[in-house]
Amino acid sequence: MLTEILPQFAISFYLSPVELLMIMSLRDEFLRLLKEDEVFRYAVLGITDVQAGIRQLTDALDKVLEVVRGLAEAEARHMDLTGQVFEITKQLAEGQRQVLEVVKGLAEGQARLMDAVRQLAENQVKLMEGQARLMDAIKELAEGQRELAENQRELMNMTRQVLETVQKLAEIEERHLKITEELMKEVGALRRDVNDIKRTLDKIIISIEDEANDVVQYLLKQRGITIDTKPTHFNTRYEFDIYGTNGQVTVVGEAKVRISADLVRRIAGRIDRVMRKLPDRFPGRVIKVIYCLRTLPGAVEEANRLGIWLIESGREKSPFPT
Repeated sequence: MLTEILPQFAISFYLSPVELLMIMSLRDEFLRLLKEDEVFRYAVLGITDVQAGIRQLTDALDKVLEVVRGLAEAEARHMDLTGQVFEITKQLAEGQRQVLEVVKGLAEGQARLMDAVRQLAENQVKLMEGQARLMDAIKELAEGQRELAENQRELMNMTRQVLETVQKLAEIEERHLKITEELMKEVGALRRDVNDIKRTLDKIIISIEDEANDVVQYLLKQRGITIDTKPTHFNTRYEFDIYGTNGQVTVVGEAKVRISADLVRRIAGRIDRVMRKLPDRFPGRVIKVIYCLRTLPGAVEEANRLGIWLIESGREKSPFPT
């Protein structure tokens, strides 16, 4: 019975080399007890024939040893197989790492592919927008060409009208040339008349200046003032029709055909400016005078306000300055 149980018991467990050594020590102790301890023998075998029991136990133990040796060989084969499995596992791990690297590369490639696809989609959208703008531009160009054709037709009509107008203008120009020739003759005659008028006016002005100085000197003599007056040029900017001084009294003014209030103010301003610039030409008391053939409304009042001696055709229109 023991010979049947021990092999099954040994086979049912995975035994390491250390455990095998322990089993062999057990076997030796077991055999020693069977030989030396009678009570142990009877307890184990339950028979009176000790020698037969010992032989049976010895046979059983030999079988156990055979089983153990087989297990040791199986363990060695198992260790070899385990090494192979470990190497294969190592290779599988390396393969798995490489697969992971490939998968990672594939993932990165897929990401780049997705970016490229997204960029392609964006470019396609931009292309579609550009095509839309191009279509709009083509439509605008077509509309512009249509408008250009309309403008060309209108231009042709306008050109025809211009040509007709030019022809009419040429006819009018021809008539104008004839009229111009006649006008030139009349202008020549008018120019001669104007020159005559100018000479007459110059004579009148000169005569007015002479008359003004004669009247002013006469009126001054009536007041006991003797001054020789005449037209005088101070410089290129200032000249007066009436000017004279005796060192104590200075007379300065203008001679005009007609005099207005505005002209009175302007003459008074010119006299004031030249007196400030050339004070040595105005010694003593200064009498501002205006001689004219005719006074316009408001001129007398303005002369009175500014203290100007206004004389109209030999008649004093404003008081003599005192």
